[in-house]
Amino acid sequence: AVSKRAALVLARIGAALGSDAGPFFAWVLLGVETQAAQDPIRLSIHLSVLSQTLQLGQRDCLHPFVQDLVQHLTQLLERIQHHQLVQPVVLVLQHFASDYPQVLSKHFPDLVDLLVGWSLDPEVPPAARERITRTFAHFRVLWQEHLSFAESLAHKFLADIEALHRSNGNSNSSSNS
Repeated sequence: AVSKRAALVLARIGAALGSDAGPFFAWVLLGVETQAAQDPIRLSIHLSVLSQTLQLGQRDCLHPFVQDLVQHLTQLLERIQHHQLVQPVVLVLQHFASDYPQVLSKHFPDLVDLLVGWSLDPEVPPAARERITRTFAHFRVLWQEHLSFAESLAHKFLADIEALHRSNGNSNSSSNS
């Protein structure tokens, strides 16, 4: 509870800085980077500060920082090694998808690729997988903007499912021999 209140206080400070929030975001991102491989709880707190700052601040003042923040989050998703560290990033991406979809657009295919990878990882528990895949619904506007990418991804999924079905069919028939 204390960490949630502290995150809110920090977010209010960041939001109050408005267009002068550059050093604040740099400080928050440094915290994100240092916690990324270590502690999902501290990472969640830093990302909560980031997300709440963007929710509380004036969009036009904070918008210039969002592109850099999305790039950092995409790079972070590429480096993360455990699903518990993916979940706090996903929550921030969901917020960005609703408030800053135009900024996410540039990174959309990469983000989807990373999140699909995590959602298909057999080591990820079902509840965590559900939270990760829920993000795809938040990308509704982006799916519409990237229809050719969405179609290509759907075709790849269908081809993979067909190949899996064929390989399972072949292994079942060879085990029955």
